[in-house]
Amino acid sequence: MSRSVSSCNNCRSGCYTEVKFSADLATGGRLMKLTRDIQSLSTFKRDTAKLMRQMKKTKAPVVLTVNGKAELVVQDAESYQEILEAKDRMEAVEGIKRGLASMNQHKGKLAEHFFDEFFTEKGISEQE
Repeated sequence: MSRSVSSCNNCRSGCYTEVKFSADLATGGRLMKLTRDIQSLSTFKRDTAKLMRQMKKTKAPVVLTVNGKAELVVQDAESYQEILEAKDRMEAVEGIKRGLASMNQHKGKLAEHFFDEFFTEKGISEQE
């Protein structure tokens, strides 16, 4: 994942504005080669086995076009699984960041207080 930031021009407090965010998820950080990784749907239908071997070897998705317009993205299952796992990790990190921000703003409850209220609300005694 890469992120570029630049100083905000609207104030002098040193805040930053995000200008570019690139997760590189679809290619796992590998650059796509336009002549190799963008194909027409007709070519894909005609050369399916060849393009599948290419995707397994390069781990790069293939963008399929219809009438010159990108319509579909095809990739091997292993690379897709990597994307799903990376997405899950990113979501977990974002959840942790939100939790830490909430804690820093003194929102939420101590776990002890939460469980006391929860057990009382559910009619569960501490001995159970």
